[in-house]
Amino acid sequence: MNEPTTTPLLAIDTSSLTLRMAIGYGEDRLVKYEEAIRISHGRVMLNKIDHLLQSAGMPKDQLGAIAVSVGPGSFTGLRIGVALAKGLALGLNLDVVAVSTFELAAYRLADRTSPVTVLVPFKKDACFTASVAGGKFLENTVSVLPYAELPGLMPNESLVAIGAEISALARPHGVNGSLPMIELSAADLVNLGRLKLAQGELADIETLEPMYLQKSQAELRFEQRQRGQ
Repeated sequence: MNEPTTTPLLAIDTSSLTLRMAIGYGEDRLVKYEEAIRISHGRVMLNKIDHLLQSAGMPKDQLGAIAVSVGPGSFTGLRIGVALAKGLALGLNLDVVAVSTFELAAYRLADRTSPVTVLVPFKKDACFTASVAGGKFLENTVSVLPYAELPGLMPNESLVAIGAEISALARPHGVNGSLPMIELSAADLVNLGRLKLAQGELADIETLEPMYLQKSQAELRFEQRQRGQ
């Protein structure tokens, strides 16, 4: 595996209510901003980026790349984050790497060699799930899981939720604080983004879009029937 690049990199994550941004520069220097935003992320992001650049003592033209979260997550938030990343990349001639929430989870859980089922918030009655193992996201394992089915999986599978939202939404179905959880950070996005940049995993700006995984009710009912067989 290539060593992470030291290219100054801006990380943007708008996949949830918490706006996460950071700039990684030098070998291990980092400035970051993370805060729950109740208004549109787009109304504050440019100002926050300016503040990060000032904190790093760096003009915009010294940035070399952007790592942007493509979700899954908030539909509106992801559109705003990806659109901003594309605009900055075109205006400043920056490379872009796209990083999914599941890839970030795999990075954080890289020491787990056996498969772990990662749960990502989707809507009030269901979450997205996918398996990660050995630092890799297994792309063909993505599915939608109703919270009502979560208690039945807990005794048999290794589960990790992204954030506290899933435990709260699943509580009416018998999940009472026993679900392991991790919080992703802007630093994770910087670190994984720099690894992907060093490996040449660049996004095509023209085709870059969020990782939309929402399924129709017919697809959800089909998956539920399949699990019931």
